[in-house]
Amino acid sequence: MKIVYAILLIVTFVGTALLFVRNTSAAASGESANGATFEQRFPNLPKDALKRRERSNVIMRAEGVPLNEWLPTVESENEVILPSTEQVAMRAAATIVVALKGQDTPQTEIDELVSKYELADWFSPDEAKFIADSNPTERERQIQAWRFEAANALLWSLGYVARMDGPRSEVDPGKIAAIVLRRTRAQFIADAKLRSKSEILDQVDLIYRYRWALVDASLHKQAPPSGLSDDIAMERHQVFNWLIEHATTEWDDISLDT
Repeated sequence: MKIVYAILLIVTFVGTALLFVRNTSAAASGESANGATFEQRFPNLPKDALKRRERSNVIMRAEGVPLNEWLPTVESENEVILPSTEQVAMRAAATIVVALKGQDTPQTEIDELVSKYELADWFSPDEAKFIADSNPTERERQIQAWRFEAANALLWSLGYVARMDGPRSEVDPGKIAAIVLRRTRAQFIADAKLRSKSEILDQVDLIYRYRWALVDASLHKQAPPSGLSDDIAMERHQVFNWLIEHATTEWDDISLDT
């Protein structure tokens, strides 16, 4: 009996090992354990979402960023209603003013910008609390100063920024702020050209996959892949998710799940 039991244990171990190797190889090749690709397993997903997923994967392969071939698609164009140009413009202006305060801009100048852009009703609850705080901590300022990266993504969405490269290099805060500082509220809205659903969803999908790679690297105590910055990526992730979830989720509550 002992011999039979030992043989059964060996057979079970070998079978489990072979199954693990098979599943690992399948995941790396973009196939499931039964040999099916993502598209074959989910043939009824919207075509635009599947094409968007593949475009993102092509970019990430070219950049040497690890892929999870089984991450789901994001929303399709038919499922999304974008905010108005004014809504995005005011979200951008509010974000820039918050970031400016994070950089120790005098409160008198912050108050002037709030008045100039009529922003009192556009701040989120967390932002309004920070703007009203006469003596925020250095940590709070540092966190809000990162909002220039969110503002950059919002300005891209409005056509003020031409390119949205991978989340690696920090933006120039002065250039971002100048776009608002040199315009009136009316001019800022009038000069904006909100990008299409397709363009915005391309960024929604891509940043989702970048963030998966960054979170996965962190969980495995590895360096961010391909020079990516999670600080920048998180700011963009919030922006692009807000653009497609604004009708149901407040700015402060946007999920950054991967």
